[in-house]
Amino acid sequence: MEYQIKTWISPTVLLALPLAVACQSSPTVNNADMQTFLNELCKNATVSITDKTERDRQPASQFHIVTKFPLSGAQLTAYRKNGGTLMNNDDDIANRVTYIIKGYTLTNEKNEQLTFPDTGKPDHLQLYGITGDDNTPHQSLGLKITLNKNFEKLQGHIVCEFTAPGGAKKEVKIPVNISIQDNVTE
Repeated sequence: MEYQIKTWISPTVLLALPLAVACQSSPTVNNADMQTFLNELCKNATVSITDKTERDRQPASQFHIVTKFPLSGAQLTAYRKNGGTLMNNDDDIANRVTYIIKGYTLTNEKNEQLTFPDTGKPDHLQLYGITGDDNTPHQSLGLKITLNKNFEKLQGHIVCEFTAPGGAKKEVKIPVNISIQDNVTE
C-alpha cells in the first residue's frame, strides 16, 4: 500500500515567513532617521566632570563627553512596559554609531595645554543611563577622556565627528568650560 503525504501550509505562515527572516538580519534605518539621530547627538553633546571628581573635589585628569537622544517609539514602549528599564540590543543605532576626535584645544587654570592620547581611529560610544522624565526619556551616551595633566578648571573645545552605519557623518564643536566645583551633568 502506498501513502501520499500532502503538506499544507497555512497562508498565515506564508505571510509571516518574510517577517521572520527580516527580523533575523540587522535592521536597516533610513537616511532621514539616521540624520535625525546624528543631529540629536550633536545638538546634545556637552562635557561633564566625572562622579569621582564631584565627590572628591580634587584636581582631576578625567572628564566625560556626554550626549543623548530621545528613545524611539519601540524603545519607549519597551521602557514603559518594563517599568522604566530598557534591554540593550546590539542592533540599536546607538551601538553602531562611532566617533572620532578631529581636533581639540584644552587649557587648565595654569594656562597649560592639556592633551590626551588619540588613536585617530573610530571608536564606539558607551551607553550610559536613561535620563529625563517618564514623558521624555533619553538614552545617554558618552566617552571618558583622560588628560596628560590635572585640572581644576578646564577650558577650550573638542571637535568630534559621529559616523552612522551607511556612512552618514556629522561633526560638532563641543565647548569645554568645566571646573572641579561643578556637578555631574546627566
